[in-house]
Amino acid sequence: MQKSKSYRIKRANRDGKRVKQMSLNNKSQILEEKLDAEAENRTTLPIVPTPIDFDNFLPWVCREWSIPYDVIVVRPNLEVNKDIEVKRLLSKQSEDTSVESEKKSFQKFRVSETLNLNSSLLSDEKLKSKLVIEANYDTQNQLKEISFLECCCGIPKKVIRAINLCLPFHSKLSRINIRNKELTHSALCEIAKMLPHSNVTTICLDNSIIPQGRYQILIQNTSQLSYLSLNRCEINDDVCKEIGINLTFGKGASNSLNVLELASNDITDVGAEYLGKMLRTNRRLLHLNLAGNKITDIGGKALLTALMDFNLTCDEVLEIKTKRYNFLKENPPMFNRSLDQVMTIYDSCETFNVSIPPSSHNALSKVKTPRVRTTKPQELSRHLAATLVDELLDPYTIHNLELRNGTYFAKGNLILCSLNLAYNKLHYPFLKILDEVLAYQHHAQKTLSGTGLIRIVLDGNYMPTECQELNRIEAYLKFNIDQKQPETTVKKRQSFTLSKRSLSKAYVKLK
Repeated sequence: MQKSKSYRIKRANRDGKRVKQMSLNNKSQILEEKLDAEAENRTTLPIVPTPIDFDNFLPWVCREWSIPYDVIVVRPNLEVNKDIEVKRLLSKQSEDTSVESEKKSFQKFRVSETLNLNSSLLSDEKLKSKLVIEANYDTQNQLKEISFLECCCGIPKKVIRAINLCLPFHSKLSRINIRNKELTHSALCEIAKMLPHSNVTTICLDNSIIPQGRYQILIQNTSQLSYLSLNRCEINDDVCKEIGINLTFGKGASNSLNVLELASNDITDVGAEYLGKMLRTNRRLLHLNLAGNKITDIGGKALLTALMDFNLTCDEVLEIKTKRYNFLKENPPMFNRSLDQVMTIYDSCETFNVSIPPSSHNALSKVKTPRVRTTKPQELSRHLAATLVDELLDPYTIHNLELRNGTYFAKGNLILCSLNLAYNKLHYPFLKILDEVLAYQHHAQKTLSGTGLIRIVLDGNYMPTECQELNRIEAYLKFNIDQKQPETTVKKRQSFTLSKRSLSKAYVKLK
């Protein structure tokens, strides 16, 4: 009996251990199955690209935002089989949009490495619902330029907004090209929003016509924009008025824009007058292209009068004084500091006959002290503070203004160096005015900074082929170009021959 009981107990223990081991094995199998299922789920989930990967992030965002086009980002100048890759691209995108196909498209297929732009396949019927964007990279694989190539309809604003999301991760992006495309006003507003917080310096919208025509929103805010091309955009005089207002001193992009292209538009003498008024105060613009417009001698004269001495209107004089007063009012420390410096000398002086240079910070050292007091210290300190900050206020500085017979005259604009007026309606009187402008700039360069005009294009106008004015104009332009070219100094080869005297001294030292 005892043996049978002990045998039963051992057998029960054995069975219990087997049950425990089986349960543990079952648990481990269940855990392994769960882990395998989770791993499979992870592998089947789509890989979300980051904004750093511009080529894949932009198409993904456009799909997530339900944009009605298939956005394709390509890179140029890649030696690949274009026919096979384009067909593979279209077949891949036309398949089911399941998770597995998205995973394969992210992992195995990169559009940017397989598609070449110089192909006629981009005009295929299958690409009518595509939006093809070219992304140019530098040698360090940094995005530097974006160009819109193919689009069946207008560019949606959501695409521009998606590009705006990538801007913080691509600091080298400096150029955006949208040529021959239908651009809506909302998309143009999105481009204008991205400019203040980006490093974009060049925007080309040639032949991209907007029905509203409000291109001036691109230059309403301060940005780093230096090149703006609006050729063949049907710009009229009203748009020129707004562009001129936003490019006057202290407004919009007046401190950054260097090149303005307005060729082949509907600009007449009225628009030329607005641009000429802008050139009176703008001291940043270097090149202005107005070729292929409807400008006559009246509009040409309005442009050229800003390049030589011109009289200020009453409104401009009042505006100058108002700006200077407001600046000194908003910056009392500068006025008080100047007043304290004047008062230290005023106690020991009997009068102040001041001659302060325009840009001198040690102006108090040139104060003369005759016998009779004639100048108040407040007026002297105000004049001193205004002189010290004169460069920050306005192009109408003290040393650029001259009083003649009770009228203020300002120096001409010598910063604009290139002007294109080809294929307009200019005649011989325009040459006479241009000759006077170049003669003035030739003599003004000795006292003022700036090159003046060194390039002017007048092809396609109603002008004589030979005359005295043309000869003088060519001579002035050639002189300006030769004067601004850097002088090349040829260094003489060092001579290693030694005289007998130096050889004898060296021989003595060696001894």
